[in-house]
This record gives sequence, C-alpha cells and structure tokens, in this order.
Amino acid sequence: MNIENLRRVFFTAMGAVGTALAPTLPYILLCTAAVLGDCLSAWLLSRRVKNAYPAEADRETGKFKSYHFGKTIWTLLCVYALLVFAYFLEMYVTESLPFDALKLSAGAVIFWQGWSILENCSSCNGAKWAKILQQIMVDKTERHLDVDLSGILEQHGGDGEHGGDRSSPFSQEYSEQFAAKRAEGMPTSLAAMPRVLIPEKGSLQLRLERTALKEKYTIGHLYVMGENGKKAYVCDTIEDTVRDKNKNGIFDNGEKKIASLTAIPYGTYRVGWSYSPKFGVSKFLEAAKYNHTMPWVKEVPHFEGILIHCGTTEKNSAGCIIVGYNKQVGKVADSRKAFDQLMTHYLWPAKKAGRKIYITIV
Repeated sequence: MNIENLRRVFFTAMGAVGTALAPTLPYILLCTAAVLGDCLSAWLLSRRVKNAYPAEADRETGKFKSYHFGKTIWTLLCVYALLVFAYFLEMYVTESLPFDALKLSAGAVIFWQGWSILENCSSCNGAKWAKILQQIMVDKTERHLDVDLSGILEQHGGDGEHGGDRSSPFSQEYSEQFAAKRAEGMPTSLAAMPRVLIPEKGSLQLRLERTALKEKYTIGHLYVMGENGKKAYVCDTIEDTVRDKNKNGIFDNGEKKIASLTAIPYGTYRVGWSYSPKFGVSKFLEAAKYNHTMPWVKEVPHFEGILIHCGTTEKNSAGCIIVGYNKQVGKVADSRKAFDQLMTHYLWPAKKAGRKIYITIV
C-alpha cells in the first residue's frame, strides 16, 4: 500500500470517528475551555505568590513548564476518555439510565474545574470576595511554593477590629523566654514578656523614635538605619496613646492595653507582609502598586494585624503605625506620599531582595 492510500485510509478513519463522536464535540469543547481556564488561573496565582513572597518562592517554579504541560495534556485526555465512555455507554450499552450520562459527565468536569478556578482566584488574594471564598475553599498558595508557609501566611487581624481570623505566632526567641520564665516560676502572661530581638546581619532596620507622647495620640519620627550606624529620616508617624509608660516593652505596674486606643509596646519587631482586606482595595492606590501587600509588624504581644499604612490621625490607627508628615498638631499630612516613599525606596526593594526587615521602637 502506497503513501497515498495510507493517507486516504487515515482521513477516512478520522472522518468516521469524527462522525461517530460528533454529538460529544460541544461537550469536549466546553470541558477543554474549563481545563485551560484552570491552567490560566493557576498561572496567575503563581505570579501573585511570587510577587508576595519573593524570598520564599522559587523563581523557576510556575505553571506551563514541561511537567505542568504534561499534566494538562493528561487531564485533557482523561476528560475526553470520560466523555466518550459516557456517550457510548448511553448509546450502545443501555438506554434505561434515568439521566443523560454525557451531560452528567460534562457537568461534573466543568464543576470540578470551576471549583479549582475559584480556589486559584481566591488564593493569595486580599479582596473581600476572596476572603469569603477562603472560608470554604482551599488556599493553594503553598502549592505554588516549595516551602512550608505555615509561618508566613498569617492573615491580617487588625487589633481585634479588622476581621482577622488568625493570631500571630511567637518567635523562637519569645518561646525560649516563655519557657525560661515558667521554669523559674515567674509570670508567663503576654503582658509579662519583654520584647527582645536582635536584627540579623544584612537586614533592613527601621527605627521609630516617639517624640511626643500626648494623652490621645503619639507623634514619632521614622528612620532607616545605615550600616555605619547613621540614620536617615524617612517620615513622621502618628499612633494611639502609649501605655507602656516605663518603656520596657511590657504592660506592667498597672499599665493596661485599651483596645483600639493603645500604641504597641516599645521593642524590636519583625516586619512581614500581609494582604489587607481593609487597605488593599482599589481606592488605596499605593497598596495596589504593591500587589495589595502591606508591611505588617509581627508578633506583637496583645496585638494582631499591626500594619504600617496611610491615615491622618490616631483614629485611623487602632494600634497600627500611620505614616505621613507632622505639619499640623495632632495630625500627619501627605500620608500616601510618605507611604509610597517608604515602600518604593526601602521596604519593597528589601522584600524583592529577600532581606529581613525589623523595626525598633524607642
């Protein structure tokens, strides 16, 4: 048999198969679109994860590499086989099924892929609708990294007022201090724990000097520390009332936190990153520029979700640190400009480089 005859037989066979499977083609197209949509949403998720966690994410990890491409092809083949099987089952094996096997199979595939798409779209996403979906769906962030994110992905809590659902974990240093105090029979409540952290070499170090401790608010100056020990002024800050009067980093001797009306205690803290449902919305253009990621002061005793963000007065604080320029008594101005300067020149480059960030409050 020559080449021409082989070609004729091949196309005849393909035409016969196409004719026989013609009723399945609309379902095959719909399921193919669903699978490809899932792949696209997974790729977009991988981009968000890499932008949010550049130090933890493997730059080479992502969708549409050969491995993932092979998985996609295999998924499509399995879907096609399922649809063809359902069609032949109904047409040639039994006609007494109480349902349309082909439609049921296609519907199941589309539902499965649709659910996966919603999980991809809501994962590593600070939008309100995404936060709602995360209550019932799996967050796939960790699937797009090759590391354990249990200590990275704590969500924004906001001093008990911003809708957070997870507490910040203790640092290793904190746990050791806790164990030591318990062994000595000393008080082990959070209020009795001093805050001691030593910034790592090569880290970015912020210094917040509180200069005006007023009855209802606190004004400070924010600096970035250089390797030579010199400090560079960045902007001013406004916070709630300081109740750590003796500046020892704990609430003792009658000192007590008042919810939403108290500045965080003195001390050194790690600065991480959080998607904020309150400040990561479109009207805060500065947050949108940075993928809705906000600097988060971590592991503050008695506080959760302490962010560095925009505002005007202490009423915008609820424990958080508001940046701006103190041009008027009891207020800061040009807050978005200050936030953008802090992020553009210091925090965001450090994040991209994978440097750890600390803030010391004195």
